[in-house]
Amino acid sequence: MTTAPLLAFAFASGVTLHNLEEGLSLAEWERQHMKLWFRPDRRAFLIGTTLVSAWTWIAVLWPIDGVLSGVALAMAANALFQHLPLSLLKRSYMPGTATGLLLNLPLGLSLLDGHSADWPVILGYAIGFGVLSFAGLALAHILVARANAAS
Repeated sequence: MTTAPLLAFAFASGVTLHNLEEGLSLAEWERQHMKLWFRPDRRAFLIGTTLVSAWTWIAVLWPIDGVLSGVALAMAANALFQHLPLSLLKRSYMPGTATGLLLNLPLGLSLLDGHSADWPVILGYAIGFGVLSFAGLALAHILVARANAAS
């Protein structure tokens, strides 16, 4: 195995650990620290974060030029512009901050370093990945809320 596949594997593993941390504890943190238009649910976060991990692994195992770089950019931005600022603003450790900063940020930036794809393409994939991730999480919350209402 060359360095690039090992780096991609390490990145996807880091994203999976990050998502496991979020899936297990982010719903409770958000209920305590955020005012949202929905009730964060742990099962929904586990479903949503599993989808994000699956999409990341698909990007690693089924390479299309620029897709993995877009995922790497999105996950690095997630660590820097979501987890870190919210942890500082709320003065509380937001689940996913450590794994985001220690794994996703450096591994993601390493994947981006020297990439030959056009930056507009990478940015487009990053935005698409972010939209897909939030849509998956929103759908998971809707489905879990419906299941809770039906029972």
